[in-house]
Amino acid sequence: MCLDPSFWTPSAGAACTLGVVVVVLLLLLLLLFLFVFLFLLMSGLLLLLLSRLFVVLVVAVVVAAVVVVVVGGVGVVVVFRWFRVPSQRGFNLKFYPLTALVKLAI
Repeated sequence: MCLDPSFWTPSAGAACTLGVVVVVLLLLLLLLFLFVFLFLLMSGLLLLLLSRLFVVLVVAVVVAAVVVVVVGGVGVVVVFRWFRVPSQRGFNLKFYPLTALVKLAI
């Protein structure tokens, strides 16, 4: 969708950019968690930290990922409400972000 020039309206471009940013942030969070996990595993501290600190770390990473997804989702909704998405192929997308996302995905 993001690579198809026929879909590049201002709102579609903003939504694609926002989606790419959210995916990159989630991948960076996953890599950070993986590196911390591997460091703890290789240093032998993993068994020591399987108590509260490790649980707190896992919860913090999960909460951070959820926050990134929620902020990204709200950003997509704001983008689709701020910019009018023109109707394409006879569909009137108006201001409905979910309909617009489904239409852009087709």
